[in-house]
Amino acid sequence: MLRSLVGSEMCIRDRLQAFESGDHGCSRFAIIIHGLTEGLLGCPWVESLGAAMEPGWALVQPLVSSSYTGWGTGTVERDAAEIEALISHLAEHRGAQSVALIGHSTGCQDAVQLMQTGAGSVRSLVRAVVLQAPVSDREALSLDDNHELMLERLETAESMVATGMGRELVGELYGTAVSAERFASLHSKHGAEDMFSSDLSDEELAGRLGNMCTAGQRALKGTAEHPGLVTMVVFSMADEFVPDWVDKADHLTRLVRAMDSVVGSGEVKPVQLVGANHNLSEPCGAAAEFVTQVVKLLNQVP
Repeated sequence: MLRSLVGSEMCIRDRLQAFESGDHGCSRFAIIIHGLTEGLLGCPWVESLGAAMEPGWALVQPLVSSSYTGWGTGTVERDAAEIEALISHLAEHRGAQSVALIGHSTGCQDAVQLMQTGAGSVRSLVRAVVLQAPVSDREALSLDDNHELMLERLETAESMVATGMGRELVGELYGTAVSAERFASLHSKHGAEDMFSSDLSDEELAGRLGNMCTAGQRALKGTAEHPGLVTMVVFSMADEFVPDWVDKADHLTRLVRAMDSVVGSGEVKPVQLVGANHNLSEPCGAAAEFVTQVVKLLNQVP
């Protein structure tokens, strides 16, 4: 089946482009941050979301240095910095007044990282964040058919990072050559991308995710007067990258609690997609339910 969206390409700087569809004359932009190995139309729900969005919103799909196979030698910090540059471009050249980040898989870590370390002027523009399939790469490693080999590779990667060899390649993952630094970032406990693991304590989760609400943003330098942030956490209850021993419903509750400094404020919204897999390609209806939830959230953003 032919998949397509009509739109235009923008070039922000070298190795940073974006494809824009929807209302070209608007000042509100929903930015999709794809996961590992992905690029344009990386998830099966992208076109449906583009078609369902109300006038006044544009859908933006960035191609960052980590898109497709570039992630193997990238970092979550680099991803966040490039998304930050995109938002700055939209503000300066397109008059952006509100931004929503829609992260899928590792794109969730990118979104959280941006909302932790991005410039205050950029974070103040972000009024909504959607985290679709926020899973633990460290726990997903236990599902690999070559689990023991992967653990040995992780030990090697951590040793290489410790001895200043982190940028050298340590092997392949998902058909991509991966640096020791990236392999350790994804799979080490307390690594840079270890934000959603179920074995982290409540305090550890809050330390990583507590910035994903208005109070969390106002506690950071540069956003003391953040106009307001809502976050929606969308968990696939049959996600093939989450081990069976993880209680998904309980884990979702813990993630929401870690993000919401005022429990029950309504600023952090949990969504369970029963029977859904990681990218919502199955079952029939999962992607449509996700799109409905996202559009509902976007319609609440000023």
